[in-house]
Amino acid sequence: MKRTLLALAMLFALASCNKNEEQQKPQQYNLQLDLTAQVDEGATARAMDYKLSSGKVKYTLEGKSKVSVFTCIYEGNNLLYSKKHDWDVSDDGKSLKCNENINFTAVVSNPNNLRLIAVLGDATGTPNSLSLSSSYSPGNQIKVFSETEAATLNVPYIMDVKLGRNVSGFWVPKTETKIFKPYGHLVRVKMTNKTFYDVTISGLTSSKFIAKGASLNATAKTLTREDYEGKQTFPLSKEIRIANSKSDQSVILWVPTLPTNENSYKLDLIAKDAPAGRLYSKMKLTKTTPNYENGKLYNAEITLYRTRIANPLSLLSEDVLNYQETDFVDLPNYNYSNLSTYNVQIR
Repeated sequence: MKRTLLALAMLFALASCNKNEEQQKPQQYNLQLDLTAQVDEGATARAMDYKLSSGKVKYTLEGKSKVSVFTCIYEGNNLLYSKKHDWDVSDDGKSLKCNENINFTAVVSNPNNLRLIAVLGDATGTPNSLSLSSSYSPGNQIKVFSETEAATLNVPYIMDVKLGRNVSGFWVPKTETKIFKPYGHLVRVKMTNKTFYDVTISGLTSSKFIAKGASLNATAKTLTREDYEGKQTFPLSKEIRIANSKSDQSVILWVPTLPTNENSYKLDLIAKDAPAGRLYSKMKLTKTTPNYENGKLYNAEITLYRTRIANPLSLLSEDVLNYQETDFVDLPNYNYSNLSTYNVQIR
């Protein structure tokens, strides 16, 4: 009897081991994704553009039928699948739809723990280390945008949702909220001229403000910026003529991160036909919270001034005083015929 029970126990243990081994073997999976996601208002990605509407910044998907989305399937934090897929743009341009068959081979211990991380933006690499292509290269133009002229920026968006099967067998998000959220900071640069002269702005210079590039960890939702060495110059797509007032034209920038110390970066204007004398500018970046928040649009005001302090050398006379110190001697027209009196007549 004991031998029989022992044999049964061994057979049960062996069957359990075989079952566990089967579960640990990679299997073929086919996920039929069916979802529609909204794009968060007020920001953009590489496939989208910025325009002004009644003075406010708005994104637009005009003329777009599809956009490329880095589509990733996870079980918890374990990556099972990652590849770029084309998502359809809705007719109203406000949402993106994915209806794709995703095939992959993996070990999945709990299919109910699947999640989708989708990244919208121009990026290469793996989900935990995505390299974002820069919207700015030295010498390349920064777009002056308006209600008719759009500016294109490479801003990363991330959507992170849990997946489950619906009654039709499609894999859909378990939550009703399906939104691509932007990361990094958007900055609208406005310009004011207080030099008392008309000036023409032809470009911007940047020190530690405009980034050379950025790396995105899509699962941790973190950005790391790469900076240029030294000051960089970026011409504008068109020159901006500013009287002694605030300009009604502006540019929009995206930066991965912004330090809280305003003395650690600098953004300046390049004045083409500046008046004689020393010019300087001050930059003010507005924020309503102690730290800069992801996806928020901030306003940067750059004001151009002309110093009122005269150059000390300009106060020096080109001529010299006469001996009595009552007047200046007009040296170019001075009569040098009597040189014996030269040193006593002037000093």
